[in-house]
Amino acid sequence: MKIAVTYDNGQIFQHFGHTEYMKIYEIKDNEVIGSEVLSTNGSGHGALAGFLKAQGVDVLICGGIGGGAQMALADADIKLYGGCSGDADTAVKNYLNKTLMYNPNVKCDHHDHDHEHGHDCHCGDHDHDHDHECRHGDCGGADDHRDQMITLTIIDDNGNSQDEEFRVIAVYPAGANRYIALTPDLDAPEFDANIFLFKYLEENGQATVEEIVEDEEFAMAADAFQNWQLTHH
Repeated sequence: MKIAVTYDNGQIFQHFGHTEYMKIYEIKDNEVIGSEVLSTNGSGHGALAGFLKAQGVDVLICGGIGGGAQMALADADIKLYGGCSGDADTAVKNYLNKTLMYNPNVKCDHHDHDHEHGHDCHCGDHDHDHDHECRHGDCGGADDHRDQMITLTIIDDNGNSQDEEFRVIAVYPAGANRYIALTPDLDAPEFDANIFLFKYLEENGQATVEEIVEDEEFAMAADAFQNWQLTHH
């Protein structure tokens, strides 16, 4: 398996069609066993998909990308994770850990597309029947990571695990900590969606999500999120 990242000085380059370099990672047994930085030779939007296919790439991680390039990647059977930023190596590690945050509605800044964001929740989902392994990667540029996607591993009472996708509503402060609001209802309006709140931590560019254990802390996080909503509508 091979993963490509639009690349510039260690970071994820933010414009797919203008990227001068791709970093290609070779993966075996879910580990990086090698990588190389290749010049795209000014391939441009359409030809870059062919360039990646010729390199045997299966997955692309990038920043902004236009609709035509997305279609070309789909035709080449290359899975796209767009809307990412930050350290390229960290993004690949997060992908392998199934913790990469990305934007399924990614677009290039110079393309005109309308995209509306809604923000609301029901904050009563504190008592869960499942445990959550909640580590995720910090792959977005904005502080709130709004409308990005994240995959969490849900573990039931019998120890069985299942991956489930969530949409990020917000990352916001409360007290001395930051928290993240997520919904598994990817297409539902915010008023109808189930919302889950977790503690959000960052260290050395790596973000983690932890269960809120104490009822008092959860109540504080829920109140802060409702206040956040009032200021972001």
